Amino acid sequence: EQPARTAAIATLGAVALFPLLVLPIIVGGFVDYIGMTESQAGWATATGALGAALAAIPVALTIHHLDLRRLATAGLIVMAIADALSIAALSIPVEAFFALRFMSGVGAAGVYASVVSGYAAWDAPDRAYGFFMGVQFAISAAGLYFLPLILPTIGIEGLYAGIASMDLVAIGLVTRLPAR
Repeated sequence: EQPARTAAIATLGAVALFPLLVLPIIVGGFVDYIGMTESQAGWATATGALGAALAAIPVALTIHHLDLRRLATAGLIVMAIADALSIAALSIPVEAFFALRFMSGVGAAGVYASVVSGYAAWDAPDRAYGFFMGVQFAISAAGLYFLPLILPTIGIEGLYAGIASMDLVAIGLVTRLPAR
């Protein structure tokens, strides 16, 4: 497949995984900047993972009947809404924040499933997936290095504004996915 297309789809998948790729920084930010207890911060991240896991089951069972572009677009829209509303983490009840993180996880599952399913149909899926893994590690490394430097300035509000912006920009990459 074309290198530019492979990179675009890898970037799309990495956007869906971004909160997971920089999870230690986000958990620390919950405690340091919005006053969550360590337990609450753990639950906030666990609810996102639960949303992704529960959404992955029906997606896996129906993936051959789904339009990958529509699935990824819907996932990104759900993520963008949940992540944008998470900007208010400091002023909403913790349970509402958990629900937002759950919904973001649901959306991320759709995007991730679209990416890996798109790669599976390629002539060299192992190379495409290997490149995708490399992009994930690069983004994780950059995020784990730079986020601690800027998080004191932007706070959790700025972090989620950035994540929601990435979700919206990534919608432009959906056209690089195969339709089915």
